[in-house]
Amino acid sequence: MKCEIPALRFAERATRVFKMTFSRLICFLFVCVLISVRSLALAEPWSEQLGFPPGQKVLIIDAQEMGVMWEMNEAGKELLENQRVSSVGILTTGPWFNDFASWCRQHPRHDFGVSVALTNPYSAIQWSLMSPAFGPSTLVDADGNPWKTVVQLAASVTADDVKRELDAQIDAARKAGVPLSHIGGYYGTVFSRQDLAAVFLGAARKYWLPAPVVELTPELSEKFRRQGFPLDETMVELISNYPLPKLDDLKFMAAGETYPQKKANFISQIKTLAPGLTQIVCRPAVESRGLQLLSDEWQQRVWEAQVLADEEVQQAMQQAGVALTDWREIMERFEHGETTESGADGSEAGAGPTAE
Repeated sequence: MKCEIPALRFAERATRVFKMTFSRLICFLFVCVLISVRSLALAEPWSEQLGFPPGQKVLIIDAQEMGVMWEMNEAGKELLENQRVSSVGILTTGPWFNDFASWCRQHPRHDFGVSVALTNPYSAIQWSLMSPAFGPSTLVDADGNPWKTVVQLAASVTADDVKRELDAQIDAARKAGVPLSHIGGYYGTVFSRQDLAAVFLGAARKYWLPAPVVELTPELSEKFRRQGFPLDETMVELISNYPLPKLDDLKFMAAGETYPQKKANFISQIKTLAPGLTQIVCRPAVESRGLQLLSDEWQQRVWEAQVLADEEVQQAMQQAGVALTDWREIMERFEHGETTESGADGSEAGAGPTAE
Protein backbone atom coordinates (compact mmCIF):
# COMPACT_ATOMS: atom_id res chain seq x y z
CA MET A 1 0.00 0.00 0.00
CA LYS A 2 1.35 3.41 -0.91
CA CYS A 3 2.31 5.54 2.07
CA GLU A 4 0.45 8.86 2.23
CA ILE A 5 2.54 10.49 4.97
CA PRO A 6 5.34 12.62 3.43
CA ALA A 7 7.81 12.01 6.26
CA LEU A 8 7.25 8.27 6.05
CA ARG A 9 7.58 8.25 2.27
CA PHE A 10 10.87 10.11 2.62
CA ALA A 11 12.23 7.69 5.25
CA GLU A 12 11.11 4.62 3.30
CA ARG A 13 12.70 5.90 0.07
CA ALA A 14 15.96 6.79 1.79
CA THR A 15 16.12 3.43 3.56
CA ARG A 16 15.29 1.46 0.42
CA VAL A 17 17.71 3.24 -1.91
CA PHE A 18 20.66 3.72 0.39
CA LYS A 19 20.06 0.83 2.83
CA MET A 20 20.89 3.16 5.69
CA THR A 21 21.10 2.10 9.30
CA PHE A 22 18.92 4.05 11.72
CA SER A 23 21.91 6.09 12.88
CA ARG A 24 22.97 7.00 9.34
CA LEU A 25 19.42 7.99 8.40
CA ILE A 26 19.23 10.36 11.37
CA CYS A 27 22.58 11.89 10.46
CA PHE A 28 21.25 12.41 6.93
CA LEU A 29 18.10 14.10 8.21
CA PHE A 30 20.18 16.30 10.50
CA VAL A 31 22.61 17.43 7.80
CA CYS A 32 20.33 17.53 4.79
CA VAL A 33 17.64 19.76 6.24
CA LEU A 34 19.89 22.13 8.16
CA ILE A 35 20.64 24.08 5.00
CA SER A 36 19.79 27.24 3.14
CA VAL A 37 20.57 28.28 -0.41
CA ARG A 38 23.39 30.75 -0.75
CA SER A 39 23.01 33.44 -3.38
CA LEU A 40 25.47 32.86 -6.20
CA ALA A 41 26.49 36.49 -5.84
CA LEU A 42 27.56 35.93 -2.22
CA ALA A 43 31.17 34.72 -2.13
CA GLU A 44 32.00 35.41 1.50
CA PRO A 45 31.84 32.45 3.88
CA TRP A 46 30.13 33.08 7.19
CA SER A 47 33.46 33.24 8.99
CA GLU A 48 34.33 36.37 7.00
CA GLN A 49 30.86 37.82 7.44
CA LEU A 50 31.46 37.49 11.17
CA GLY A 51 34.76 39.35 11.00
CA PHE A 52 37.28 36.51 10.96
CA PRO A 53 40.27 36.99 8.61
CA PRO A 54 39.84 35.90 4.98
CA GLY A 55 40.84 32.29 4.50
CA GLN A 56 40.63 31.48 8.22
CA LYS A 57 39.50 27.98 9.19
CA VAL A 58 37.11 28.53 12.10
CA LEU A 59 35.82 25.51 14.01
CA ILE A 60 33.19 24.65 16.62
CA ILE A 61 33.70 21.22 18.20
CA ASP A 62 30.33 20.32 19.65
CA ALA A 63 29.94 17.49 22.19
CA GLN A 64 26.42 16.08 22.37
CA GLU A 65 24.26 14.19 24.89
CA MET A 66 25.19 15.92 28.11
CA GLY A 67 22.60 14.96 30.74
CA VAL A 68 21.98 11.45 29.42
CA MET A 69 24.53 9.60 31.57
CA TRP A 70 27.25 10.34 34.11
CA GLU A 71 29.70 8.99 31.52
CA MET A 72 28.75 11.71 28.99
CA ASN A 73 28.73 14.44 31.64
CA GLU A 74 32.22 13.61 32.90
CA ALA A 75 33.71 13.56 29.41
CA GLY A 76 32.02 16.84 28.50
CA LYS A 77 33.12 18.62 31.67
CA GLU A 78 36.75 17.61 31.24
CA LEU A 79 36.87 18.47 27.55
CA LEU A 80 35.27 21.88 28.12
CA GLU A 81 37.61 22.70 30.99
CA ASN A 82 40.66 21.78 28.92
CA GLN A 83 39.33 23.61 25.84
CA ARG A 84 39.24 20.42 23.78
CA VAL A 85 35.64 21.09 22.76
CA SER A 86 34.08 24.51 22.40
CA SER A 87 30.38 23.69 22.80
CA VAL A 88 28.03 21.10 24.29
CA GLY A 89 24.42 20.07 23.74
CA ILE A 90 22.37 19.26 26.85
CA LEU A 91 19.22 17.12 27.15
CA THR A 92 17.02 18.68 29.83
CA THR A 93 15.00 15.43 29.75
CA GLY A 94 18.07 13.32 30.51
CA PRO A 95 18.35 11.45 33.84
CA TRP A 96 21.65 13.22 34.59
CA PHE A 97 20.54 16.72 33.58
CA ASN A 98 20.57 18.15 37.12
CA ASP A 99 24.17 17.03 37.60
CA PHE A 100 25.32 18.83 34.47
CA ALA A 101 23.15 21.90 35.14
CA SER A 102 24.82 22.27 38.54
CA TRP A 103 28.21 22.23 36.84
CA CYS A 104 27.01 24.80 34.28
CA ARG A 105 26.08 27.22 37.06
CA GLN A 106 29.59 26.92 38.45
CA HIS A 107 31.24 27.36 35.01
CA PRO A 108 29.06 29.94 33.21
CA ARG A 109 31.76 31.03 30.78
CA HIS A 110 31.36 27.89 28.66
CA ASP A 111 29.09 27.34 25.65
CA PHE A 112 25.87 25.49 26.55
CA GLY A 113 22.98 24.62 24.25
CA VAL A 114 19.67 22.80 24.67
CA SER A 115 19.51 19.73 22.47
CA VAL A 116 15.74 19.47 21.95
CA ALA A 117 14.92 15.80 22.59
CA LEU A 118 11.60 14.58 21.17
CA THR A 119 12.55 10.88 21.06
CA ASN A 120 14.50 8.44 23.20
CA PRO A 121 16.43 6.02 20.97
CA TYR A 122 17.81 4.02 23.93
CA SER A 123 16.32 0.93 25.54
CA ALA A 124 18.71 0.89 28.51
CA ILE A 125 17.72 4.37 29.76
CA GLN A 126 14.25 5.83 30.20
CA TRP A 127 13.26 9.47 30.48
CA SER A 128 10.06 11.48 30.33
CA LEU A 129 9.16 14.47 28.22
CA MET A 130 7.87 17.56 30.02
CA SER A 131 4.67 18.73 28.33
CA PRO A 132 2.70 15.41 28.56
CA ALA A 133 2.55 15.97 32.33
CA PHE A 134 -0.01 18.71 31.64
CA GLY A 135 -2.39 16.63 29.54
CA PRO A 136 -2.73 14.24 26.57
CA SER A 137 0.10 14.50 24.07
CA THR A 138 0.98 13.06 20.68
CA LEU A 139 4.66 13.02 21.71
CA VAL A 140 4.37 9.74 23.65
CA ASP A 141 3.29 6.17 22.99
CA ALA A 142 0.52 4.23 24.76
CA ASP A 143 2.80 3.70 27.77
CA GLY A 144 3.58 7.39 28.09
CA ASN A 145 7.15 7.04 26.81
CA PRO A 146 8.77 9.17 24.08
CA TRP A 147 8.77 7.63 20.60
CA LYS A 148 11.88 5.61 19.80
CA THR A 149 12.38 6.55 16.14
CA VAL A 150 12.06 9.56 13.89
CA VAL A 151 9.58 7.71 11.69
CA GLN A 152 7.25 7.09 14.65
CA LEU A 153 7.55 10.71 15.70
CA ALA A 154 6.89 12.12 12.23
CA ALA A 155 3.82 9.91 11.82
CA SER A 156 2.31 10.79 15.19
CA VAL A 157 2.99 14.25 16.57
CA THR A 158 1.30 17.60 16.08
CA ALA A 159 3.28 20.81 15.64
CA ASP A 160 1.46 22.35 18.62
CA ASP A 161 2.64 19.56 20.92
CA VAL A 162 6.21 19.95 19.64
CA LYS A 163 6.07 23.69 20.26
CA ARG A 164 4.90 23.17 23.86
CA GLU A 165 7.65 20.63 24.50
CA LEU A 166 10.34 22.76 22.92
CA ASP A 167 9.34 25.76 25.05
CA ALA A 168 9.23 23.55 28.16
CA GLN A 169 12.73 22.17 27.57
CA ILE A 170 14.27 25.59 27.01
CA ASP A 171 12.42 26.92 30.06
CA ALA A 172 13.71 24.01 32.16
CA ALA A 173 17.30 24.81 31.24
CA ARG A 174 16.83 28.47 32.10
CA LYS A 175 15.15 27.70 35.43
CA ALA A 176 18.06 25.39 36.26
CA GLY A 177 20.43 28.31 35.75
CA VAL A 178 22.06 27.09 32.55
CA PRO A 179 23.38 30.14 30.62
CA LEU A 180 22.20 29.15 27.15
CA SER A 181 24.04 30.14 23.99
CA HIS A 182 22.27 28.06 21.30
CA ILE A 183 19.74 25.29 20.58
CA GLY A 184 19.92 22.13 18.51
CA GLY A 185 17.78 19.19 17.45
CA TYR A 186 18.44 15.79 19.02
CA TYR A 187 19.05 13.24 16.24
CA GLY A 188 17.45 15.60 13.72
CA THR A 189 13.89 15.01 14.92
CA VAL A 190 12.92 18.69 14.73
CA PHE A 191 13.51 18.53 10.98
CA SER A 192 11.56 15.36 10.25
CA ARG A 193 8.63 17.44 8.93
CA GLN A 194 8.34 20.93 7.50
CA ASP A 195 5.92 22.16 10.16
CA LEU A 196 8.21 20.90 12.93
CA ALA A 197 11.17 22.65 11.32
CA ALA A 198 9.13 25.85 11.23
CA VAL A 199 8.44 25.50 14.97
CA PHE A 200 12.12 24.91 15.74
CA LEU A 201 13.45 27.77 13.63
CA GLY A 202 10.72 30.00 15.02
CA ALA A 203 11.96 29.20 18.52
CA ALA A 204 15.54 30.05 17.53
CA ARG A 205 14.35 33.51 16.50
CA LYS A 206 11.95 33.91 19.44
CA TYR A 207 14.63 33.13 22.04
CA TRP A 208 17.40 34.62 19.87
CA LEU A 209 19.43 31.43 20.22
CA PRO A 210 21.25 30.31 17.06
CA ALA A 211 20.91 26.80 15.66
CA PRO A 212 23.40 24.82 13.50
CA VAL A 213 21.98 25.78 10.11
CA VAL A 214 24.29 25.16 7.17
CA GLU A 215 24.64 27.59 4.26
CA LEU A 216 24.51 25.43 1.14
CA THR A 217 27.12 26.41 -1.44
CA PRO A 218 26.91 25.13 -5.03
CA GLU A 219 29.72 22.71 -4.14
CA LEU A 220 27.86 21.27 -1.15
CA SER A 221 24.67 21.10 -3.18
CA GLU A 222 26.42 19.08 -5.86
CA LYS A 223 27.93 16.77 -3.23
CA PHE A 224 24.50 16.00 -1.77
CA ARG A 225 23.08 15.35 -5.24
CA ARG A 226 25.94 12.96 -6.07
CA GLN A 227 25.12 11.07 -2.87
CA GLY A 228 21.50 10.82 -4.01
CA PHE A 229 20.03 12.99 -1.27
CA PRO A 230 16.91 14.96 -2.33
CA LEU A 231 16.62 18.62 -1.34
CA ASP A 232 13.04 19.58 -0.57
CA GLU A 233 12.36 23.04 -2.01
CA THR A 234 9.85 24.00 0.66
CA MET A 235 12.24 23.10 3.45
CA VAL A 236 15.08 24.96 1.75
CA GLU A 237 12.90 28.04 1.38
CA LEU A 238 11.90 27.84 5.04
CA ILE A 239 15.50 27.72 6.19
CA SER A 240 16.62 30.37 3.72
CA ASN A 241 14.53 32.86 5.73
CA TYR A 242 16.31 31.96 8.97
CA PRO A 243 17.84 35.27 10.18
CA LEU A 244 20.65 34.15 12.51
CA PRO A 245 24.27 33.22 11.69
CA LYS A 246 24.83 30.04 9.71
CA LEU A 247 27.59 27.49 9.36
CA ASP A 248 29.57 26.99 6.18
CA ASP A 249 29.74 23.24 6.83
CA LEU A 250 28.72 20.62 9.39
CA LYS A 251 30.51 17.32 9.93
CA PHE A 252 30.37 14.35 12.28
CA MET A 253 33.53 12.99 13.85
CA ALA A 254 34.75 10.19 11.61
CA ALA A 255 34.60 6.60 12.85
CA GLY A 256 37.53 4.20 12.98
CA GLU A 257 38.04 0.48 13.48
CA THR A 258 40.92 1.11 15.91
CA TYR A 259 41.94 4.04 18.08
CA PRO A 260 44.92 4.94 15.85
CA GLN A 261 42.63 4.88 12.82
CA LYS A 262 40.01 6.97 14.63
CA LYS A 263 42.64 9.56 15.53
CA ALA A 264 44.12 9.56 12.01
CA ASN A 265 40.67 10.04 10.50
CA PHE A 266 39.95 13.01 12.76
CA ILE A 267 43.33 14.59 12.03
CA SER A 268 42.54 14.17 8.34
CA GLN A 269 39.21 15.96 8.88
CA ILE A 270 41.09 18.82 10.56
CA LYS A 271 43.74 19.10 7.85
CA THR A 272 41.19 19.12 5.05
CA LEU A 273 38.86 21.71 6.58
CA ALA A 274 37.92 24.38 4.07
CA PRO A 275 38.15 28.05 5.05
CA GLY A 276 34.95 29.15 6.74
CA LEU A 277 32.90 28.30 9.81
CA THR A 278 32.54 24.54 10.40
CA GLN A 279 30.97 22.56 13.24
CA ILE A 280 32.13 19.01 14.01
CA VAL A 281 29.71 17.00 16.15
CA CYS A 282 30.95 14.32 18.55
CA ARG A 283 29.52 12.20 21.39
CA PRO A 284 32.40 11.63 23.84
CA ALA A 285 31.99 9.50 26.95
CA VAL A 286 33.91 7.82 29.75
CA GLU A 287 34.06 4.05 29.48
CA SER A 288 31.86 1.96 31.79
CA ARG A 289 29.70 -1.14 31.71
CA GLY A 290 26.65 1.12 31.65
CA LEU A 291 27.89 2.83 28.49
CA GLN A 292 28.49 -0.55 26.89
CA LEU A 293 24.90 -1.52 27.61
CA LEU A 294 23.58 1.78 26.28
CA SER A 295 24.91 1.72 22.75
CA ASP A 296 26.65 -0.54 20.26
CA GLU A 297 28.76 2.51 19.39
CA TRP A 298 30.16 2.84 22.93
CA GLN A 299 33.76 2.25 21.80
CA GLN A 300 33.57 5.10 19.26
CA ARG A 301 32.35 7.43 22.02
CA VAL A 302 35.19 6.48 24.37
CA TRP A 303 37.70 6.96 21.57
CA GLU A 304 36.21 10.36 20.74
CA ALA A 305 36.95 11.59 24.26
CA GLN A 306 40.47 10.22 23.97
CA VAL A 307 41.08 11.65 20.50
CA LEU A 308 40.04 15.14 21.56
CA ALA A 309 42.42 14.99 24.55
CA ASP A 310 45.31 13.65 22.44
CA GLU A 311 48.27 16.05 22.15
CA GLU A 312 48.94 15.00 18.55
CA VAL A 313 45.45 16.19 17.66
CA GLN A 314 46.08 19.54 19.33
CA GLN A 315 49.34 19.91 17.40
CA ALA A 316 47.56 19.05 14.15
CA MET A 317 44.97 21.77 14.81
CA GLN A 318 47.70 24.33 15.42
CA GLN A 319 49.60 23.29 12.31
CA ALA A 320 46.41 23.50 10.22
CA GLY A 321 45.79 27.06 11.45
CA VAL A 322 42.40 26.20 12.92
CA ALA A 323 40.78 28.79 15.21
CA LEU A 324 38.33 27.37 17.77
CA THR A 325 35.21 29.40 18.44
CA ASP A 326 31.82 28.92 20.06
CA TRP A 327 28.26 30.16 19.64
CA ARG A 328 28.74 32.93 22.21
CA GLU A 329 31.52 34.52 20.18
CA ILE A 330 29.55 34.03 16.96
CA MET A 331 26.54 35.86 18.34
CA GLU A 332 28.69 38.63 19.83
CA ARG A 333 30.22 39.24 16.42
CA PHE A 334 26.83 39.01 14.73
CA GLU A 335 25.14 41.48 17.06
CA HIS A 336 27.99 43.96 17.30
CA GLY A 337 27.96 44.82 13.64
CA GLU A 338 30.92 42.78 12.43
CA THR A 339 28.75 40.92 9.95
CA THR A 340 27.84 42.27 6.56
CA GLU A 341 24.85 44.62 6.57
CA SER A 342 22.48 41.88 5.50
CA GLY A 343 22.49 38.13 5.87
CA ALA A 344 22.69 35.61 3.08
CA ASP A 345 18.91 35.63 2.75
CA GLY A 346 18.70 39.41 2.58
CA SER A 347 17.32 39.75 6.10
CA GLU A 348 18.68 42.44 8.37
CA ALA A 349 21.46 41.14 10.59
CA GLY A 350 21.29 41.60 14.33
CA ALA A 351 17.61 42.47 14.37
CA GLY A 352 17.12 40.98 17.84
CA PRO A 353 14.48 38.59 19.15
CA THR A 354 10.92 38.83 17.94
CA ALA A 355 7.63 38.31 19.70
CA GLU A 356 5.99 34.95 19.39
